Amino acid sequence: MALPTAIEAVEFRRHQYGLTQSQWAYVLRWSPSHYSEFVNGKRSMNKRAMRWAFAHGVPAESLLQALPCLGSSDIDRRLASLRKQAKKDSTQHQEPNQ
Repeated sequence: MALPTAIEAVEFRRHQYGLTQSQWAYVLRWSPSHYSEFVNGKRSMNKRAMRWAFAHGVPAESLLQALPCLGSSDIDRRLASLRKQAKKDSTQHQEPNQ
């Protein structure tokens, strides 16, 4: 079974959350117009948006397949980097216990 493209995976997750494109763009830290360009294939996803998408459940394998010519060791390093950054981002954005 083939992996979904980055666009398909991101849109699938957006629909699962029940968000509009504008709301999902905000989650990914993109402007709505940039998100629309991404969905229409006119813009690629930057690393920051990939991290946020991964942190919100989009599979890293789908996000990374859009990157040009990566060997397996490069993909493993990128996956590790995405996981590490997503973990860091999630701990920074948690509200302190009261």
